[in-house]
Amino acid sequence: MRPATYARLVQLLATRCRVLVPDLFAVRGRWRYSEVLERSCRPLIISASTASAWSGTPSGGGIELGFAARQPDRVVELVFSDTLAASRSGA
Repeated sequence: MRPATYARLVQLLATRCRVLVPDLFAVRGRWRYSEVLERSCRPLIISASTASAWSGTPSGGGIELGFAARQPDRVVELVFSDTLAASRSGA
């Protein structure tokens, strides 16, 4: 979904913290995970001066997890909401 979808939630959270919402659909060209991860996280890395909490919804959960794997010292916690996951056991 586009950032505007989360406008009301952002308003509620913004009273307590700084909220950044990348637009994954704004990434042009072929949608490759590594490119979307790079393009989506670059502005967040520049603007976030301290470690942050992340919340990922559907496809954003993969971006959230990728950022945490690349920048573990910049993440305090991860919250996954309605994201897809897989396990080695296939369960």
